[in-house]
Amino acid sequence: MPFTGDIFSLTELKKYTLDLLHTLDLHHTTEQQSIQVETDYFIPLEKLEQALIQFFEIGEKIETAPEQLKLADSDFGNVSELGDYGLQLLAGLEKWFDVAKIENKSTLHNATLSLAVWIHDHQGNLHQLENIVNALSQLANHTNKPADLIKLHKCAEKITNSAHKMIKADIDKSEPGRAWRILNLNHGIIATRTHNVDIMNSVFEQLIQRLPDDAANFFADGMKQMDIIGYPEHVKHVMEQYYQLTNNPTLH
Repeated sequence: MPFTGDIFSLTELKKYTLDLLHTLDLHHTTEQQSIQVETDYFIPLEKLEQALIQFFEIGEKIETAPEQLKLADSDFGNVSELGDYGLQLLAGLEKWFDVAKIENKSTLHNATLSLAVWIHDHQGNLHQLENIVNALSQLANHTNKPADLIKLHKCAEKITNSAHKMIKADIDKSEPGRAWRILNLNHGIIATRTHNVDIMNSVFEQLIQRLPDDAANFFADGMKQMDIIGYPEHVKHVMEQYYQLTNNPTLH
């Protein structure tokens, strides 16, 4: 299902998440014997539901009274900790979807993306990106309209901006599949597909700063895609500018 720009509010996020749990519960009841061995180490669905309800109760409270997190009986010191807990619960939900072989996870991906945006909008930081990056990638793969891709770009921008400073530092570059690298490369692809010159320039400049070792190859690959896919001339022009900038060696 393509992304249509409909980021869930916290109330909608709660509704859709509990609906997903209900779907899993029905499936688990039907297939319980065949998947029992595989899911012994998963958080039980009943406990997962209780934990998600608790998360949404706290989230709904702090939307109207942010000081709730500072109360002595709160298990979370700030929005970042609360948001990280919620993302872990959604990751647990996705594990259940995988083992149940439920392939349509577009609502779950939208829920993960929506929670990441919610954390950003409430001045939190993202401490783990793996499931968020996967959700962004999956939604981008099924989205083709430039207007919808622009909305997806805005989500990606919030995610990169709210990533924790240790993630942004990108100290260990030995793992090519690290979430920070994939996030920025995917953001570059989304920006290209918007056909919007201003967005492309902004994201490409960020990509050069954040992934200096990958920029040249990104723009070289981008040039190859221009004619294969048939991008408009104004998009080709921007890509060529950055290709020339990063693929021309400095003469000594």
